[in-house]
Amino acid sequence: MLWLTVVVICVGAGIAYLCVRRNAEPHVTIPKSVIPSPNAFDYFRVAATSAISPSDIKPALGTPPRYRQPTAPQASPPPPSTPAILAIDRRAFAFVDQGMRYPFLAPPLRTIGPRPSYVSGFRRLGRAYAFAASQAASRGQWGDFARLSENGLRFAVKSTRGGASLNDRTAEDVEGDIREAMWSTVDKAPSSTAKRIAASVEALDPSRTSMVDILTEEKWYSTACLLEYTREMDWREQFINDDANALQTEFDRMRMRLKLAPVVRQELIDDHLRWMDAQISAARGPYGTKPIRTPMNATTGMFVGDTALPVADHAANVAQDRMLATAYALRAYHLDHGAYPGRLDALTPVYLKQVPLDPFTTRATLRYRTTAKGYLLYSIGPDGIDDGGKSFDNGERSNEMRYWVEFSASGDVVAGVNRGFAVHGSM
Repeated sequence: MLWLTVVVICVGAGIAYLCVRRNAEPHVTIPKSVIPSPNAFDYFRVAATSAISPSDIKPALGTPPRYRQPTAPQASPPPPSTPAILAIDRRAFAFVDQGMRYPFLAPPLRTIGPRPSYVSGFRRLGRAYAFAASQAASRGQWGDFARLSENGLRFAVKSTRGGASLNDRTAEDVEGDIREAMWSTVDKAPSSTAKRIAASVEALDPSRTSMVDILTEEKWYSTACLLEYTREMDWREQFINDDANALQTEFDRMRMRLKLAPVVRQELIDDHLRWMDAQISAARGPYGTKPIRTPMNATTGMFVGDTALPVADHAANVAQDRMLATAYALRAYHLDHGAYPGRLDALTPVYLKQVPLDPFTTRATLRYRTTAKGYLLYSIGPDGIDDGGKSFDNGERSNEMRYWVEFSASGDVVAGVNRGFAVHGSM
């Protein structure tokens, strides 16, 4: 019986060791960000809390008391007038101008939870810039229009530094709102304003946060979330419950329990870090570079995100800015020469420093040709195929979203047509 006792003890010790090992705290060091002081983020956040635009104003509706009949209807305060909105926003823009003098670093995201409150504030600030710029253009105040548009875009580009893909998507939304106001005035701006805007938008490129930096921050954010998620003893069961839509039957849930049972947290983290490093390495190459395959078990694969959509988002946003700069340069050239140039090379170096590259290619420039109505300017888009300027057109969507760029759709990104993008991937 002694041998049986020894076997039982050994088996029990082995099971205990495996239980401890699979739930042991992984050895990983998540770097800490050194927040600058002063930090432009603090100024931008103050500006975002006070900025408003007409689309953000919802008249307050009087709510009758539950237990008594109101004696008179509750009057809603009148919404602020356009001059009042612009006055409020001027004070908000002043904080942004102060913040532009300092480095910006977003507070690192290191925990599971709702998105930070400043995200919606930054979106609101972007709409305020777009509204103020549109008002300036409608009054023919082209100097103010150029200044507001430029400052709004600079704010958006700067606000991505130190942030993960969430910050990049927020900046893309802000830029999109401001670009809408700018596209509507391309054919109205005088030559000096068009030339100024072309130069300022072109200058955004060198200051833009690279996809490598964004994915690096995403790596540490997602790793911290994965550590937090698996720190609970019942995380495996929690994962099954979170994935209830995919695991519809008890048999499916039982299979998942068996698959998750042997998973070791350290291996889960190691596989995740290797996978993210492969995505970061691919981001150093041209768009479409495939990341190397990293070894991981099927279970680990359920915990890693997809970077293809955020990368496409980023490239689409860059393409939009470059086409906008080129469109304003073409506007100035046309006013100065009475016709559009035969080639984009003619815009350099007076209207642009260089012909903008198409971010969806290796080293090719944006496509351009003159037409009977003016010109056609486009990027080949996420599918990497030159369709000759045939734009994305999803007739199944509403009018507002019909021409939004989609990651999986075919077609080119045409300047002035495909202004938005429905890519918006989340890791």
